Amino acid sequence: MGGSPRVHDNLLWIAQVLALTGSAVKENVPVIGHCLGGQLLAKALGAEVSASPAAEIGWNHCEVENNRIARDWFGDATSFPAFQWHFESFAIPNGATRVLHGANCPNQAFVLGIHYGSQTHIEVDENIIRYWIEKDRVMLASLSEPGVQTSEQILSNMAVKLPAMRRVTERIYAKWVGSLLN
Repeated sequence: MGGSPRVHDNLLWIAQVLALTGSAVKENVPVIGHCLGGQLLAKALGAEVSASPAAEIGWNHCEVENNRIARDWFGDATSFPAFQWHFESFAIPNGATRVLHGANCPNQAFVLGIHYGSQTHIEVDENIIRYWIEKDRVMLASLSEPGVQTSEQILSNMAVKLPAMRRVTERIYAKWVGSLLN
């Protein structure tokens, strides 16, 4: 899942997670990662993780790529509002397929076999979003970038955006959980 550390932070647990993730991929154990988790998966697969072309905090629209793998994971969805909270992003690892893109950050998600890495926080609910806003209220107020929303913008229409994102979330998790059962 996500977190405030960055992939390149000199923390022992990051090195351990990278090693564990690399081992899981080699053993064909399904791995899923959101935001920091997606960045860790990408790095474990040899891809570069660096400053995002634009920070993304709040609701950003993600477009589903037009390829067979994206269709397999997203069904007939072509786009959806995704909740995001990141300053870094990943390159698509060799052999992986980009399945989501966005206007502010082109690489939103990738798939490599049974492994799914994403910049998005499709796992969050209203309580988590409200907690993050409250915890980082000062930081949010200090940012003025195209992909960063105010707390008011984030909270507006959440009753519409969360269910739309949840439908996509359920599809992705069902696909990923199915790989655990095989």
